[in-house]
Amino acid sequence: MLINNFNFFSSYKPISICLSFNNYCNLHITKVFHLLKKSIEGAMSLMSQKLFLLLCVLVLLPMHNVLGFHHRVNIENLLEDNLNVIIHCKSKDDDLGVHHLQNGDIYGWELNDNFFGTTLFYCSFQWNGELHWYDMYKSSRDSNVCGVCNWYIGKSGPCFLLPDRSTHCFPWNKKLLM
Repeated sequence: MLINNFNFFSSYKPISICLSFNNYCNLHITKVFHLLKKSIEGAMSLMSQKLFLLLCVLVLLPMHNVLGFHHRVNIENLLEDNLNVIIHCKSKDDDLGVHHLQNGDIYGWELNDNFFGTTLFYCSFQWNGELHWYDMYKSSRDSNVCGVCNWYIGKSGPCFLLPDRSTHCFPWNKKLLM
């Protein structure tokens, strides 16, 4: 790095600021100077190591999107009896708003997993006076399973469409969070 190539002390010559005991003072200042030089060079070395580590983190953080941590969630209304549904999805940080889906309609959004792998989006579903909810994207469950996570909604709960086109259905969550 440039910091290591620059040596601030290479051209510095200690000078005597003592009026008497000139030789002793020069020797003392030289020792102090060399101790100071070592401590600053050590600090610069530590600083350059920290700077290099920070640079690595800053370069690698955006790359998690390139490595497959970008996802899309799609939810299709397939409620029996041709019912419409009101969907409201949110995370700790983002409220995606309320969406009205007719039977057969699809609502979806894109997301990036957070650095800690704790991303969670949950949705409430309302139809005919019933209210249910489910964790529609949970990083610990879905991050390595799907890039595009396709779900459909039935009266008994949400169903996840696996990449091989088979489905896995779940019961609704027990408690209402919304």
